[in-house]
Amino acid sequence: MKEHERHAVLMLDEIQLSSGLAFDQTTGTVIGRPTLPLTNGSLPHAAGAMHGLLFMLGGVTQRWKQTVAYHLTGNSFSSAAVQEQLIEIIQECETIGVRIDAVVRDMGGGNMALWRDFGIVVGKQSVSRVSCCHPVDQNRKLYFMADIAHLLKNLRNHLTRGQSIFLPENVVEKHKLPSNEDNLVPIQKLVEIDSELHINIAPHLKPSFLDPGHYEKMKVGPAFSLLNHDTATALRFLVQRGDLPQEALTTAWFIVTIYRWFKVLTSRTTKLGISKVNDQKYEDSLIFLKDIVTFFTDLKIGSSSKHVWKPVQTGIILVCKVALELQHYYLNEKGFFFVLLSRFAQDALENLFSTLRAKNAVPKALQFRSAIRAATLAEFFWPSRSGSYAIDDAPSQVGIENCHARAPNSNDTEAVEYPSDILDISMM
Repeated sequence: MKEHERHAVLMLDEIQLSSGLAFDQTTGTVIGRPTLPLTNGSLPHAAGAMHGLLFMLGGVTQRWKQTVAYHLTGNSFSSAAVQEQLIEIIQECETIGVRIDAVVRDMGGGNMALWRDFGIVVGKQSVSRVSCCHPVDQNRKLYFMADIAHLLKNLRNHLTRGQSIFLPENVVEKHKLPSNEDNLVPIQKLVEIDSELHINIAPHLKPSFLDPGHYEKMKVGPAFSLLNHDTATALRFLVQRGDLPQEALTTAWFIVTIYRWFKVLTSRTTKLGISKVNDQKYEDSLIFLKDIVTFFTDLKIGSSSKHVWKPVQTGIILVCKVALELQHYYLNEKGFFFVLLSRFAQDALENLFSTLRAKNAVPKALQFRSAIRAATLAEFFWPSRSGSYAIDDAPSQVGIENCHARAPNSNDTEAVEYPSDILDISMM
């Protein structure tokens, strides 16, 4: 591997397991108990494994991925124990020349405790800290990101639960919005009106997207369809036709803003990626991310009488701040040409989970271990068609430790892998 191909992100997430013990004939041991202590630090002998915690590496400049470790956890896990595992994995990776620049997890309670253990802090009344000193090199930083798709689903869930999002007054005045409240009511009316039309203006929207069930909430597709540019266009059309009040334009503006944020943070092509090829577009991208940080710092989620700071605000501010710092690191310090922020998402890990669930939606511990071994060794990562994440086509990097690295170069400007749309630069 070339030096620039060794920049990687470390992903970790849990998959639900069925509790139960089983005898593993390959090792002659009983499997099904947690391998990590619970939140209180204890590891009861009678406790059963409820989740599988998987660790995976993914390339930043080159499309590759590799599962590196797993653990069995109970109904909770010790963040301190996971912190030790993370540091150990990072040290092992750095030993063989793989540079871990960021750690990606969702917004679960245990994950936020892990962030606190590393000193990561984001809040309305606190000074944000989105990185810590790298465990291997004190001159480097280790960044922590929330998974973008999880944040989009969390934001959707606030709306579908009947909560409102109240925009800051300066935003309302700047964009000349008719009100400061964004809620689901205009979208509900849109779906009702659309169901009576012969030619649908929002064919991508289904009634079930407005009231998702337990498994529907796990899928990114319904959330993306709801908070989509096409939804905003349909709302504006109905306002112009007089079928919706002017207040629906506030919801339309909010949807367009979130849609753009999601596309930038999951960029897979040069047209959406961050690059200095076009100076004006580069500056616009940075200004937009900074505006999102201010926007989510000042907005309120809840009702007109009760609202509190939400984890989704923490996550969105965190990923925007990390994106701003990482683009500076890769473009200015490492000399890269593009930064595609989709490389910092958990699609690869979620694709693997879809494969592991192919035969059993909730496998037992032994089935989980057998499946993860088979998938890793066979490099069989094609996900289920019903998987809830976008397909990640990165190849596995088996034998990465045998790929000898060149001497480190702080200004490695060799040809970083270009996306397939490189010829479209003129369109930016």
